[in-house]
Amino acid sequence: LINEIIYINKDISLHKIVVIANIEPDEIELFKQQNPELEELRIVRGEAYNETLLKQSNILKAKKVIILADESSGATQTEIDAKTVMAAMTVRAISKNVFVCAELLDMKFEKYLQSAHIEDIIYSNEYSILLITNSFTQVGVTKIVNELLDVHTPSFIKTFHFPTEFIGKKYSELFDYYKKTSNYYLIGLLENVGSFLERKNEAVREAQKTADIKKLIENLKEAKTIENNKPNINPDDDYIIPKNSVAIVIGKERKIENT
Repeated sequence: LINEIIYINKDISLHKIVVIANIEPDEIELFKQQNPELEELRIVRGEAYNETLLKQSNILKAKKVIILADESSGATQTEIDAKTVMAAMTVRAISKNVFVCAELLDMKFEKYLQSAHIEDIIYSNEYSILLITNSFTQVGVTKIVNELLDVHTPSFIKTFHFPTEFIGKKYSELFDYYKKTSNYYLIGLLENVGSFLERKNEAVREAQKTADIKKLIENLKEAKTIENNKPNINPDDDYIIPKNSVAIVIGKERKIENT
């Protein structure tokens, strides 16, 4: 995972990555002996839900956090997901705006991560089931997904910031823009991108602009249901592009660049 992150993000050096893991010192030493290219990787021993440890690891200045399901201890699936939830909630309590991606083994824990406004949730077991199901009913879907997600293939799926002039315009105009100016094929929008807290506060401020009390109440209810990083795949041509959106594109001839 570390090698793949470094490969696709050329601007990230090893000294900018901190790994928190509850493993023994001799395991860390063996890991670095077997992976000399990762010698500079900083590994902190302990549990990822330890608030003191997170602060010592500079969580307040972190841009992104990935919480993996820890299957190394022989714990049950429920215990593993409970630790993931604890870590995610502790991270969110310390830093309201850091981007967090967390891996779950069981979807029943999803509601806890959603209540902590975790931006990305990875359902490892569920994805396997979905791929197997699709391979049974649709020819080649598994290969297509693998092709798009593998960082070593030329094809890819990615999100991009587009020129702000397209905010408030029709989706068809942005589609034509990508078709004419790039090798990317627009397949949709990712909406309400960024910190959940920021998006919610914006929605509340916007809702309060009306003098109609009934309309105000309706707007405030709508603001409370805002979904962070909401995919909108293949919207209608006349769909109006909202602010805080990014383009979802499929491309070829992958160029490794800053993300």
